[in-house]
Amino acid sequence: MGKVDLIGVADADDRMAGAIVVWRLEGSASAKVLRDEWERRGLPEALLPNPPDASTVLRRATGSVYPAARCIEPLRIESDPAFVCGYTVFERSVTDGRAEIEPIADTFLRCEGGAYSVSVSDTTGDDEKLTAALAAAYEREAAHLTSNDVSKFVVRLVDYCKAVAIKDKGGVYFVPRQTIKTWREFVSALETTTQHRFFSYPAMQSKDAVEAVLDALVSDTSAALYNIEVALERRVGDDGEVHTRMKNARERQLVGVESKLSMYEELLGTRLSDVRERIATVRARLTGSALVEIDVEV
Repeated sequence: MGKVDLIGVADADDRMAGAIVVWRLEGSASAKVLRDEWERRGLPEALLPNPPDASTVLRRATGSVYPAARCIEPLRIESDPAFVCGYTVFERSVTDGRAEIEPIADTFLRCEGGAYSVSVSDTTGDDEKLTAALAAAYEREAAHLTSNDVSKFVVRLVDYCKAVAIKDKGGVYFVPRQTIKTWREFVSALETTTQHRFFSYPAMQSKDAVEAVLDALVSDTSAALYNIEVALERRVGDDGEVHTRMKNARERQLVGVESKLSMYEELLGTRLSDVRERIATVRARLTGSALVEIDVEV
C-alpha cells in the first residue's frame, strides 16, 4: 500500500482516511437526560461519565451560594459521626486600610439514617435562608455535569475511537475511518442532549497533515508504553516477580496499544519499526518475569 497523505477539507468523503474533529463546550448538561439518550441508542454505558461525588457537589453548590468567595477550603470534623464533608468560605475584607482574608461561613453535608442534608453556619446569622439556597444549589449541581465533566467524557470517547491528538494539549483530534461511524453516534447523542457543538472535517491528501497524524500517533503510543513501564516498576517485587493481576492488566493494555498502532499503519501505509521494537521490549519484560498469585489493585 502506498503512503496516504491527509488534509482536512470542508466537503469530501471521509471514508478515505478519517476526519479531523474539534468541539466547543457550552454550559452544563443533565446527567439523567444524557444517560437516557445514551441507553436509548444502545451506546456503551461504561463510557458514561460518573456523577460528581458528594464533596464535589457541595463544593460547587457552596461556590454558587458564595460567588464572591476569595477561596473555599475543605472542612474536617471528626467528632460528628453524621458529618460527610464540609467547606469553609473565606472572603476579602479591609480593616484600617489592611486587606485580610477572613472566614465568613461553613457549609456542611451530613447523613443521618440514610438521608442527606446540607446546612450553613454564616457570620451574618441568616443561616436558614442560606441553608435553603445551599440545598437548592446542591440538588441542581448533583443533577448536572459541568463543561469540565463533559470535556473529560469527550476525551474518553475519542480515546475509545482510537483517535490521536493533533495538538499537544488536545482539542483537535484525528479519528480514523474505522471508527468514524461510532464517533458520529456519540456526537449525535451529545448534540441532542446538550448545547455542545462538534465539528468534523474529512481527511484528504497532504504531506504536512499525514506527518502531523504520524507524530501524534508516535507521541500517543510512547506515552502509553511509558505508563506501562512505570506500572511495571511499581509492581515488581524485590525478588523480580510480577503479580498476576497486574501482568494481565498490562498485557491487555499492550494489546490495545498494538492494535491501535496496526490500524494506523494500515491506514497510512507505513510501518513504525522503532515503536514496534519498543512494544516488543515491554512485552518481553512482561512475559519474561516470574509470576505470583496475589490480589493487588491495578
